[in-house]
Amino acid sequence: MDKQFSDFGIGEDIIQRLNAAGITSPTAVQQKIMPLVAEGKNLMFQSETGTGKTFAYLLPLLQRLCDNPESSNPVRVLVASPTYELASQIKAQVRLVSDVKCALCIGGAPISRQVELLKEKPQIVIGGPARLLELIHLKKLKADAVETLVLDEADRLLSPELRNDTEGLLERLPRRVQLIGNSATVSNYTRKVLQSARDAIDRAASGGMSAGGGASGSETSGGGASGGKTSGGGASGKKDSAVKPSTDSVANGSESGTIEFVTMPTEDVLRKRITHIAIFAERRDKIDTLRSFINAVKPKKLLVFTAKSDQIENIASKLRYRKLECEALSAKIGKQERKSAIDRFRSGKVGILVTTDLASRGLDIPDVTHVVQMDLPQTQDFFIHRAGRTARAGKSGMNCVIGDAYELENFAKLEKKLKIKVYPKILYKGKLLAPRPDAEYGDADGDAGGEDAGKGNSGSGNSGSKK
Repeated sequence: MDKQFSDFGIGEDIIQRLNAAGITSPTAVQQKIMPLVAEGKNLMFQSETGTGKTFAYLLPLLQRLCDNPESSNPVRVLVASPTYELASQIKAQVRLVSDVKCALCIGGAPISRQVELLKEKPQIVIGGPARLLELIHLKKLKADAVETLVLDEADRLLSPELRNDTEGLLERLPRRVQLIGNSATVSNYTRKVLQSARDAIDRAASGGMSAGGGASGSETSGGGASGGKTSGGGASGKKDSAVKPSTDSVANGSESGTIEFVTMPTEDVLRKRITHIAIFAERRDKIDTLRSFINAVKPKKLLVFTAKSDQIENIASKLRYRKLECEALSAKIGKQERKSAIDRFRSGKVGILVTTDLASRGLDIPDVTHVVQMDLPQTQDFFIHRAGRTARAGKSGMNCVIGDAYELENFAKLEKKLKIKVYPKILYKGKLLAPRPDAEYGDADGDAGGEDAGKGNSGSGNSGSKK
């Protein structure tokens, strides 16, 4: 019999709101993680994009707040997010399923307004680590009252540019705090940093002795790439076998402060539900190639990624000039403009959103049918997060890389590393086609990628082709 939300202690009020939003049964990661969160476990969990990670931690936390509404603690849950967009999305999901008071505190917005919001005694505060830490330093946010800290997209929050603020936030928390981290990609480095922070909290609270067994617990927490965990943070530093999504993977009790690492089995979204294609284009021709791709495929909802923030408006303006309505999203525009761009794209009023990797982290926009990457990102994690904006919630999608010869050579290497299948394509006479080595392609209709795309540079030689 299929599991229901009620089987995990989620109350009828929340379930009714979930049902109204079309969410009728928990996903695999939700079934695994909800009981661990409800038990108060410290954990880091990894699950592919589009599998429902946010509700996996949010639902049991909301239920806990609903079950104990008279708590004297003003702010009981902190959620740290690497981007304004993700923070806004988390707040929207809180509002979707509950009436729990929630405040959004992000950098770039007036702090005075956020101080006023905190006076209204929200139980959940969501924001960037720098702004949350600033509010704590100003004594406007009481860290010693926080019961749970969530690091949503933990690997991004512990990246070099955000690590100091995130660690500063961790250092201000009480010993009893529950730490929860998640991401689609979790490195051993991220695991070690989080366990070290947990150990530091314990040492500070116990006068220098770590409740988790000292530094040895920190080092062993990283485990292997398969998702190892410590057996309890003892001095021996032994590693358990890879974490499997079963109750055997969780140590009984959480008094040791050990972070439990849970890696969900891959659903092969990247390989099974996303069609990957490669289109060759010289750098100067990429925007024209993108326009031709849009005209040929006519995507219902398209996300366009570029690593160069100064190219966002250039791409958007050239698409608009060709009567292709789109929105541009970058860190340079104001918060309200960014919110408006995402809202218009989310609602379907505009079918194309051009952005940097700002939107690839955790942002859940329903029904994205196509992703186009105008360049190949430097790390495979960014590629995975970009591609993962499509094929969410069990649906399928297409991920297209428009690259020059150097980028497509690297794409061929990534194809082997990720064990995905990349199909080289060309744009010819308004159609997206598989190239034929023996064919001569003219440029009769003016579409970019006509003649050059037939030169065999559109992907790895062994990736095959498919119309």
